[in-house]
Amino acid sequence: MIRFTPLQRRTLLASLALVGLVGAAAAQQGGLVCRNSGGTDDNGTLAALIDGIEPVFQAFPDLRELIAREATDICLSASLYDARGYFSPEDNRIVLQIDLPQPTQVAILIHELRHLQQYTTGSCPTDSLAMSESARATLALEADASAISLFIANTLKDAGQPDIWQALSHWPTHRDIAAAFAAELGASADSRRATTAAFAQWYASEWRRDNYYRASCSSYLDRQDTTKALPQYDKIPPGFYKRLCIMPDGSPYDCLAGDLDPRP
Repeated sequence: MIRFTPLQRRTLLASLALVGLVGAAAAQQGGLVCRNSGGTDDNGTLAALIDGIEPVFQAFPDLRELIAREATDICLSASLYDARGYFSPEDNRIVLQIDLPQPTQVAILIHELRHLQQYTTGSCPTDSLAMSESARATLALEADASAISLFIANTLKDAGQPDIWQALSHWPTHRDIAAAFAAELGASADSRRATTAAFAQWYASEWRRDNYYRASCSSYLDRQDTTKALPQYDKIPPGFYKRLCIMPDGSPYDCLAGDLDPRP
């Protein structure tokens, strides 16, 4: 099982944020409004978000159970920098930007819930990996979270709730991924193949590959500098993609782009 060290948990914001530009800083702690741990929800934004995620929980009850089992908090912040949301294992919370439209907040929350799943199933890299292998795994985590978010959004759209799908399909850094999902779904009528197409499309953007690769490597080097640990050179372990690329119903999908070298 792949596990994070405590130091790695403090550096997840760059690698596990749904960002406009990679390398997000943390929210100021005093500015958080959290479901379980306080803050004043003066305008009811957090309550509206919780109401907005309810259709997702009804369609995918495992996500509700995941949050309950892990006791993960959901928070809003007015002081995120270069990010719209992130999952922090060290704090066991998902933080979202407070002033986004609710469908966008829900879409990002779904993305971050997938990162929570990845973390709890041991899919996240450790520093026993070579730096390039750690970055390669990080890109796969992002591609998977984007693909599964689209699958969930499409399921809700088919049930007459299109808002989340529309939010993702108009998100500037992800609309090409939504288009790839929709194109494959239209051609094959197979949501599993559409998820595979979305995963592969994540890698089609040089901007995504380059920025996430550089952010992952920067975090890796920062950790080495702090710990003074000797570099290690392990490969991604067997079974990584099999464990990662699982549909919400527990069946696998094909990680077509999983073996691409992300280095610019």
